[in-house]
Amino acid sequence: MAKATPRFRKELPAAATEMDGVPCVQVTDPASGTSFTFYEFEYDLAHQLNGQDVEDIMAWAVANYQTDLSAEAVEEFAAKLGDLGFL
Repeated sequence: MAKATPRFRKELPAAATEMDGVPCVQVTDPASGTSFTFYEFEYDLAHQLNGQDVEDIMAWAVANYQTDLSAEAVEEFAAKLGDLGFL
């Protein structure tokens, strides 16, 4: 049985930035003040956390970024976002 992912809070303010010359996106939760800087891939990946199956996210990563992600990697990423209060 496929495992559905939690949902990323898309209403959180996001601002384009750079880190060591690499494009990034800084997301902040105004209620808690928690902030996190995502690489563009990570921010795109966060938006894939929309209730769809983990397998669909893995296929998205291959199709859009030629990157193999394991189910465990997707789940660990979701857990990190949960810890930040971004889900």
